[in-house]
Amino acid sequence: MAILQYVLPILIFLGAVGCAFINIKQDKGPIFIGAIAFLLLLFLGFNLYLTASTSSEKEDLMAQVDVGLAWQKRSVANLQSILATLTPDSDQKTQEIKKLVKLGWTIDNPMFEESFAADEARQKLLALAPPPNHPVTVNNLPANINPIITRLAMEELGHMMATPDPEGEEDVDFEEEEDEEEEEGLKIANVMFYGKLVRNSDIKLIAYTLIRSGVQLKMLRPYKKATRKNARTVELDWSKMYKNRKKVTVQSLEKAKSFKR
Repeated sequence: MAILQYVLPILIFLGAVGCAFINIKQDKGPIFIGAIAFLLLLFLGFNLYLTASTSSEKEDLMAQVDVGLAWQKRSVANLQSILATLTPDSDQKTQEIKKLVKLGWTIDNPMFEESFAADEARQKLLALAPPPNHPVTVNNLPANINPIITRLAMEELGHMMATPDPEGEEDVDFEEEEDEEEEEGLKIANVMFYGKLVRNSDIKLIAYTLIRSGVQLKMLRPYKKATRKNARTVELDWSKMYKNRKKVTVQSLEKAKSFKR
């Protein structure tokens, strides 16, 4: 492209010089001049095409750079928040972990093993799954997990977190009496609702991320009332209906080829 910008004026000059030596009165004179003019116009058109193409590629590249910088700033802010959250009570957490070991906990505990298995399955699927074509909004993280780390993990998947609008229309699949814990916010979660346009791979990745964070899911199911608003949404909730149900395991998720719609 840069070379053509210097070559094109030279070609035009040589074409003009060539035309000066052509006798237009000869039979083939006009043909030679027309051919030279056609070649010059062809080079000029090609040059304009390359200029427009390069400009478009530059704009796309700048847009990608802006997205990357925004993600980088967001990730740095999240990491700073994580450090600010974990550093003050790190000694206390260490003591609590040591206390669990004294009480008989081991690394082979099924709760730990399932979390490790979820993280491993998540990494494998993340390497194979297609890139996100549309962001999925994840609502209502429970309070018994670290929300900052989990939010960062969701953003790594290309998804975004959002707080549900308490004044908006609630889309629930079961009826149960509200208690004091529900009024204060979701403490624990055992059911994950997903919209009709959330891909199977995204459902798995979100479930793996939650399980590795310590969420014990009992049910994964679509919204009972599928709407345009919740089509690309995943929402967590807790229901007595699924309280005694077996947990959703990493092994069952790996075997699942599709999910009910």
